[in-house]
Amino acid sequence: MELYDHFLRNMPLWLVVMTTLIIVLLSVYAGYRVGKFMLLRSGDSAGLFSGSVVTASLGLLAFMLAFTFSIAANRYTERKQILIEEVNAIGTTYLRADFLPSTSGDEIKNLLRKYVDIHASLADRAMWKEHKQIEELINQSELIHDKLWAYTVPLAKQFPNSEMIGL
Repeated sequence: MELYDHFLRNMPLWLVVMTTLIIVLLSVYAGYRVGKFMLLRSGDSAGLFSGSVVTASLGLLAFMLAFTFSIAANRYTERKQILIEEVNAIGTTYLRADFLPSTSGDEIKNLLRKYVDIHASLADRAMWKEHKQIEELINQSELIHDKLWAYTVPLAKQFPNSEMIGL
């Protein structure tokens, strides 16, 4: 299975499509030749009923395409929803940083700006499959999370009853 994943990840899409198309066409041709051979061997002049087989195959193909597009559409919708939730959380945190003491609030806003920049460049790197840079950006993102906690924990201890610090 790992070998299969390795080939699909590293092969260009056009090559996957062409390979699949060639395999399908060769299978159809082989089936045609076997069917013709069987027809000549049996001597039956009525022929083979291939119409129902073709119809069933096309129906199965349509079902598989619909199923595949449904999975892709659901995944796209879920990813979009996750992105919207993350953007809303970052925006809300940025606005709530105004309620903190000025030095902490300004530093938290700067860290959030850096975090957004990192995630924007992370999306670019993921599109071009630059794995080493992706790991580095994820590590930077985790460092920013740690710094944010380092600012908020002392504030929570200093103001334990504050609702804004809790948020």
